[in-house]
Amino acid sequence: RDYQAAPGQITHSKVTQHRGSKGGISYGVDIRYRYSVSDRFFDGNRFRYNANSSGSSWARSTVTAHPVGSRT
Repeated sequence: RDYQAAPGQITHSKVTQHRGSKGGISYGVDIRYRYSVSDRFFDGNRFRYNANSSGSSWARSTVTAHPVGSRT
């Protein structure tokens, strides 16, 4: 199926943390957005952990690049 791009806006953008069973911390991003298709609104999200990195710099830069209010 071929979908057309739909305009959207970031509604939430945050760095998250998850403590693993061995005590290590993984960082992720919680990015939520709202978009419209045919005058109907939908909410979506992007939530990801990076299990291979204990550093948070990638998550911080991702959130900085997708601030609340920005267009998708």
